[in-house]
This record gives sequence, structure tokens and C-alpha cells, in this order.
Amino acid sequence: MRRSQIPHDVFFSPIAGGVTAQGAAVEDVKDDGAEVAAPSPQLEPPRVEKLQISVYIEPSTARLLDEMRFTLQYEHGHKASKSALVDYAIRCLSADIERLVAAAEAGELDRG
Repeated sequence: MRRSQIPHDVFFSPIAGGVTAQGAAVEDVKDDGAEVAAPSPQLEPPRVEKLQISVYIEPSTARLLDEMRFTLQYEHGHKASKSALVDYAIRCLSADIERLVAAAEAGELDRG
């Protein structure tokens, strides 16, 4: 079996005072002044603490949640979990406390 002859300096940097495969001394190699940028580290999004809770909803509400999720994914190209949708809905509803109070006064919150 024949082995390929690969020059040593292809994979290994030459030792100071040594000679490259082309015969030039290491000291004779000139720096072109170009800066070599280090690869930027991949920044991970900050982890948000999440709590696991149980929420009991009516079957029709569960179907609505699934419909919202699938519509968002297949018609608009945005993938979201059920938890993300519920989290968003709660944050939006908490910003409109008057609407929540009106729903409570209308008896819409007495289901459960």
C-alpha cells in the first residue's frame, strides 16, 4: 500500500529556526500584516426560569389552543409551544386588568 507524501508544514507549524517545505527559513517568511480574527463565541440566549403548573381547561379551549399553534406554524411560519402561547396570553391579559375584571363581573371566570 502506497502512502501519500504530505509536506510536514501543511499540518504542523514550522519550528523557529527550521526550514519550510519550500526551502525558506522560518525567519524569512514575511507577515502580510493582516489580522486574523478569532472565531466569535456563539452566544446562547439567556435562560429564563420556568415553573411547571397544571391548568385545567375545557376541551373547546384546548382545541382553540391547538388551532392557534398550528395556524401560527403552518400559515405564518412561526413555531411556538403551547406553553409559550399560554404565557403570552397571560401576560397580555394581565396588562388589561379592566378586561379581566369585566369578565369576572360577567361570570366568565366562575367555571372552575
